[in-house]
Amino acid sequence: MNRSFLVLVSCILFFSCNNKSREERKSDTLINDSTPSTSVDIVEEPSLHRKFEAKGGIVFEIVSDSDQLSIITKGLEKGMDTIKIAIDGAINNIITTDLDNNGFSEIYCFCSSAGSGSYGQLYAYASNRNKSLSGIYLPEIEDDAKLSDGYMGHDSFRIQKNRLIRSFPIYKETDPNAAPSGGIREISYQLKEGEAGWVLKQDTVIEIKQSVVQQ
Repeated sequence: MNRSFLVLVSCILFFSCNNKSREERKSDTLINDSTPSTSVDIVEEPSLHRKFEAKGGIVFEIVSDSDQLSIITKGLEKGMDTIKIAIDGAINNIITTDLDNNGFSEIYCFCSSAGSGSYGQLYAYASNRNKSLSGIYLPEIEDDAKLSDGYMGHDSFRIQKNRLIRSFPIYKETDPNAAPSGGIREISYQLKEGEAGWVLKQDTVIEIKQSVVQQ
């Protein structure tokens, strides 16, 4: 067989294996939750695969595409736990933290719906002393007449001083979708243990008045 041909084939195989190894390392990124909260912003990524090392040695593994979110938790006393959720939109941020300072982590996955409204959704779970997971309930904005007044989506979420902060622009009746003019409403929540799980309970509401809110 021609020696030059054999050299060419060897080079192709080498670079192919090297590229595959890089992709495997990229998808297997392990993010250590050694700080009060660990956040990863996801920008226009149709699919994602992230791992977070949380308190007590458990690992949250997040796998998502355009219509399903999987939260795989390893290291629990009761064994590996897998939760699959149908979603409408894309995950744009993931945060692991201990919002109630009980010594055990929670995982917060924030989703923006498809379409011009970009309505925010939260998919979150708390560790029950690293034995199992329970869902975290966030009350719907639409269920509160005062909070939903002028609400048309475009939510953003962040963690600040052991509070979950949800903010969104306030629309007046004649405002177009691209130009809300009523300011910004910010709602802070505290994580509390409920009868059947965990609840983010409303703490404070503030409104920041602006002439025009740029999107």
